[in-house]
Amino acid sequence: MLKRWSAQSVILLSLGALISGQIGPCGGLGGNQNQQAAGGNLVGVWRASYVDPLVGLATVELVLQANGQFSKQTSSAFTLTMISGPYTVDFPAAGLLRLTVFDWFPKETCGPLGCNPVIPIAGETYNYSFADANTLQLRDTACVEGQGVSCTGVYTRVQ
Repeated sequence: MLKRWSAQSVILLSLGALISGQIGPCGGLGGNQNQQAAGGNLVGVWRASYVDPLVGLATVELVLQANGQFSKQTSSAFTLTMISGPYTVDFPAAGLLRLTVFDWFPKETCGPLGCNPVIPIAGETYNYSFADANTLQLRDTACVEGQGVSCTGVYTRVQ
C-alpha cells in the first residue's frame, strides 16, 4: 500500500535533499558501459546514511544494474522518495556518473487544500571514486559545500 505524503513532507524532503547534496542537474541517457569504471565495479546495491537537519537520520539505497538502469530510494522517519531510470558513466577515467530520472515517487502531494503533482528533477550527476571494492564515494557536482553542507556521500556495497 502506498502512503500519501503531505505537501509539507515532500517539500521538507526535497529541501533536505538539496541541502545534503542529494539532487543535482540533468544527466545523460542510457548505455551499457557501466560494468567496470575508474578502478571499481559500480554495478550493485549501495547504501549510505546521513543526518538531514530537517528530517533527521536518512538512508539512501542506490541500485545500479548491469543493464544500465538505476533506482534510488531515500527514506527517513517522515519521508520516502524514489527515482529510477537509465544511468551512464561518462569519462570513466575521471569518474562521472549520470542518473536520468524517468520515474519517481511520490507522483503527487495532498493536503487540506487538495492535491498537487510532484515535478521530479531531471537527473543527478556525481563524481565518483572507490575507497576500496565495497566503498563508493559520490560527490554531487551541483552541490556547494559550506555551512554544514556535505556534498559527498560514502556508500557501502550491500550486494
